[in-house]
Amino acid sequence: MPTLSEIVAQDANRDQLVKQMSQVVTQFVNNKSGLSFIPIKMGFKALMNSKPDALDKGMSRLLPELCGALDSYYTGHAGKSFADFIDKSKDKIAQDLLDKTQARIEKSDNSTAKQVWGFFKGKQDGKEIATQLAKLVATHVDSVA
Repeated sequence: MPTLSEIVAQDANRDQLVKQMSQVVTQFVNNKSGLSFIPIKMGFKALMNSKPDALDKGMSRLLPELCGALDSYYTGHAGKSFADFIDKSKDKIAQDLLDKTQARIEKSDNSTAKQVWGFFKGKQDGKEIATQLAKLVATHVDSVA
């Protein structure tokens, strides 16, 4: 059985998946409200205004690492719906994805991206978006595998 990373890397619809991931992040940020989320929205808006393709590029670079973090879960899901499997282990999976994201952000030269990430790490919002992205990747792989 091929790994999740291999399936996504060879998928002709990889760019579509990256766009969908970017849409999930954008929608997540836009739907948040409250005083504590104002800096995130401002940072996100500044990032997108200065570099409109930054999110797509970031998601494209992050996708192999996210798939790597999900690979062990994918091989252990025993042929059932991977998206359903994600639901059952979402807290551990979300933390694994956040750890991978943290490692990627630390390597980035983009100070705005680092600032926006600073608001997510260690918060429930970070786990929520990580779970949404994992489920999106899982649903995508379920449809092509």
